[in-house]
Amino acid sequence: MQDTILIVEDTAFFTKVLTNQLRKETEFRIASATCYAEAVRQLDRIGERIFLALLDLNLPDAPDGEVVTLMAERGVRSVVFTGTVDEPRRELLLQLPIVDYVVKQGQSSVDDLIRLIHHLRANSGYHALIVDDSSTARRHFGGMLRDLNFDVLSASSGEEGLSLYRQHLHNIRLILVDYAMAGMGGVEMIRAIRHDASVDDLAILGISGTGDPTLAANFLKNGASDYVAKNATREEVITRILINLDRLRHVAKLKYAATRDYLSGLFNRRYFFDSGEALCANARREKLDIAVAMLDIDHFKQVNDRYGHKVGDKVIINVANIMQQKLRESDLVARMGGEEFCILLMGAGGEQASDVLNGLREQIAASVVEDNGEAIQVTISIGLHVGLRDSLEQMIHLADEALYRAKNSGRNRLCS
Repeated sequence: MQDTILIVEDTAFFTKVLTNQLRKETEFRIASATCYAEAVRQLDRIGERIFLALLDLNLPDAPDGEVVTLMAERGVRSVVFTGTVDEPRRELLLQLPIVDYVVKQGQSSVDDLIRLIHHLRANSGYHALIVDDSSTARRHFGGMLRDLNFDVLSASSGEEGLSLYRQHLHNIRLILVDYAMAGMGGVEMIRAIRHDASVDDLAILGISGTGDPTLAANFLKNGASDYVAKNATREEVITRILINLDRLRHVAKLKYAATRDYLSGLFNRRYFFDSGEALCANARREKLDIAVAMLDIDHFKQVNDRYGHKVGDKVIINVANIMQQKLRESDLVARMGGEEFCILLMGAGGEQASDVLNGLREQIAASVVEDNGEAIQVTISIGLHVGLRDSLEQMIHLADEALYRAKNSGRNRLCS
């Protein structure tokens, strides 16, 4: 498991600042070395656990960047620190086998580094697709994408690229596509992809070696997120990719905030009604079974009154986590407010829904939330309605009536 960042830097103050920031903003373990010899010892000790190495080019026992070669030979991805970036230094940096470089110029450079680390971690397990009829271009851009920790797919034609996209569409975050290819060209391929994926969900960079100044506009007007020339420097390509990934991350955060409950991480009431109506319409068309359940934490006010609202929040989070673990991905789960939750179970008849919900109820009753050494346990009551009605709201109302009966008949039970 790659869970460690190695800092190789002979300035103690910079290492301390960087270590503190990394521990604050990432979940990585931090290891450090102050010279080449110590870096070798760290590699021998924890080499297989190193996710990224952060390297100073000028070390007391290796003043000419030898540590970069060391990391490359050991298969460790690295980022270089540099104090200045004049043209000769930039040319040198661009020739090194590194992901990128960061200039030592205060907090902004540390922020840039943290941003890059977040991207490298987020890209793990995702695909990037390069589509170009030139094998040289595929190797060139594919190498950059691998440095950014993507699993790389490549295609030599628009048709092959579109086919690969459709095979892996749920796992592709980035596509680089050439403009001029035999058969389906880059613009045609992008238009086809944009029928399935919006600019908020997938970054597509157009590439070309023709130098035609109209290409960028043609790409952008047809759905590309950005454009980069094939003769652009590695630095420009990486920067453009990261800017577009930044945008995807930002939009994803906004979507998450708009659809999720801030405390439990479950969907919120608004999203539940918007998506639930669509799921009910689909169940009606396809003649599928469907069930709605209302859940309420029993005596929750007593928990808040006795232990305080922070413990009450822990209880809500615990219940939400168990629901997410126990229920299927096809089930829609939301926190409706306070200690009340709602579940839409797709393809579930009465007996199946009852079995699932009673299993959930029993697991919650058996779970424990600890506070200052005291074990706190709660139960839930459930109201279930099975079958379609005129609207989702009516189904929820009927489930709510069943919940009321469950409460009045002793709690910690399911009524339907």
